[in-house]
Amino acid sequence: MLSILLYNGKEEVWRTADKLGNLYESPDFTDRIYYNSRLEHDGKRSWYYYYDCEGNLILKSPYQRHGKSPDTSWQSGSWAYEWNANGSLKSVKRVDGKEINFTYDAFGRRIGKNYGNREFLYIWDGNVTLHEIKKEGKQEDEITTWVFEGFTPTAKLVNGKSYSIISDYLGTPLQAIDSEGKLIWERELDIYGRVRKEKGEKGFCPFRYQGQYFDSEVDLCYNRFRYYDPSTGIYISQDPIGLAGGILNLYSFVSNSNTWVDIFGLDWVYQIVDSKGNVKYYGITERSPVFRGNEHIDGGNLDLKQGEKMQIIAKDVNHDQARTIEAIKIREKLRASNVDRTKSIAEQLKEAGLRNKNRGRDIEKRPFDPDKMGGEYSLLDKPEDVNGFKKTGCSKK
Repeated sequence: MLSILLYNGKEEVWRTADKLGNLYESPDFTDRIYYNSRLEHDGKRSWYYYYDCEGNLILKSPYQRHGKSPDTSWQSGSWAYEWNANGSLKSVKRVDGKEINFTYDAFGRRIGKNYGNREFLYIWDGNVTLHEIKKEGKQEDEITTWVFEGFTPTAKLVNGKSYSIISDYLGTPLQAIDSEGKLIWERELDIYGRVRKEKGEKGFCPFRYQGQYFDSEVDLCYNRFRYYDPSTGIYISQDPIGLAGGILNLYSFVSNSNTWVDIFGLDWVYQIVDSKGNVKYYGITERSPVFRGNEHIDGGNLDLKQGEKMQIIAKDVNHDQARTIEAIKIREKLRASNVDRTKSIAEQLKEAGLRNKNRGRDIEKRPFDPDKMGGEYSLLDKPEDVNGFKKTGCSKK
């Protein structure tokens, strides 16, 4: 767990956690109050938090509400959150009373955002945004095209101009360069994903940590299945699979934001890559990925000194689905490496540069046929194929 980071050798930012994974910005755990892993009071910012029976945040208020069933209706100066029955965020009412509404497709991908006379439409390529269309009053639509490598944005195309995006080793955008090689945008985040410094057009690149799209209207990062609050470093709703993910704290983000990324906001299939981005290992874990990563380090399967790192590639899947994804990725690697199929599986894996033992499955042994589901991440695209994704309704008080 990352505890403290020094900026310029003097500015301290604390990120400490207790035994349950509750996050604090102080070394002595005194700045926040939690109950059942739910943040109830942030003393540093003087906010009080209230939740529905599903654990979704429904009110963030500067005023403390008392009683067993406190009034959680919106008041000026508060943030109010409304949720769909499937656990997706429906709308947010801001401190100034203005509302933002969100819409999603059948796969849970956000396809629309409405705020006043502004409308944003999103067209997806699998699990990443391909086109972003901005409509505002009678103005001509502004269409932005994003180019990704994996889950890392590499280019932005808008108004006939193209920009290259430079990211760090975790896939967090740092700079943007125009077609003439001129630096036109630069940003630095702290360990919570909050902006410390930004030069150039504010919000030129809305992507923060890998998989996160920052919505300035609500001060939240859309993280595919959930929303992350960079002001607190936690999600505003629980992990849809609950305790099945092996994590006690259902609101937590990754333990160390300098080492880990959380693409979907759920739980985990991972890969180990070398300093050049070549995959060396595919694996799954039901436990904390940090715990599993430490096991790999101790076993010599993850060498941080050589620039190797561990990346999450899929989450919120049951054991059979996770094994199937792992097998698919291994087979893709074998095919791409043109290995000699007459050799043993162990020899093929070694030839492809993988450290895995043979954990692949024959297609007839899989619980479903991924080839018929259409795509690398199709297993995660259908809510009915995600264990625990569907949520029961509850009355919101």
